[in-house]
Amino acid sequence: MRPWRIARADRVGSVVAGLALPAAADRPVSEYLGRLDAKLPAAHRVRRGVLAEVGDGIACAVESRMADGASASAAARAALTELGAAEDLAASMAAEIAPWSAHRTGLLLLIGGPVVGLAWVAASPPAAGPWDRVEQALLAVPPYPVLLALAVPAALIAFAGAGLLRRRLPVLGSASVVASMWAGVACVAGDAMLLVAASSFDAPSPWLTVAVAASLLRLTAASVAVRRIARLNAVAHRATG
Repeated sequence: MRPWRIARADRVGSVVAGLALPAAADRPVSEYLGRLDAKLPAAHRVRRGVLAEVGDGIACAVESRMADGASASAAARAALTELGAAEDLAASMAAEIAPWSAHRTGLLLLIGGPVVGLAWVAASPPAAGPWDRVEQALLAVPPYPVLLALAVPAALIAFAGAGLLRRRLPVLGSASVVASMWAGVACVAGDAMLLVAASSFDAPSPWLTVAVAASLLRLTAASVAVRRIARLNAVAHRATG
């Protein structure tokens, strides 16, 4: 069995075990939660939380139907039928999770941007003043200011796509998802250019090592975030399409 399937089985199994369902209800509930887990491309912690919440609702519904005289297996089947297809539920969950993932990605990029930028400025060759270093860092990668002009506003929109502002402007939810992907792609492209430019530095320094490490870290994190948000967005379109 592949490692990701083992992880899914362990995740679903631990949630079902915590529900303390009758033995006859375990299998259908476990299969349903397994399909939900497979269709929801979220982080492990998020998926576990979703499974626990949905499983708790199923357990309450099963208990209620059994109190009315239904058998455990019949109660489980009725509860799952009422809940709807796992694929449709995953689409609804993805539509809710995607803006929050975009929000976290926007925050990550807004915080990480100045840190990575300062590291590259410090790694630039010595100059007359700090602003000269900034200029040298930007000249090393001419397209970088354009990428910044795209990434910063997009990250701000992504960050604003959850919480109070989203409740006042619901359109921000979908806009933030798209903006987070644009911001992430811009950061990946910018970091890739910076890493290529690093090979042309005449005098490598400890700061260059720090800058390269910072760009690699941000590039990796942004790539993972963009891929996950794109998958969430694709699944969420089942709920809105």
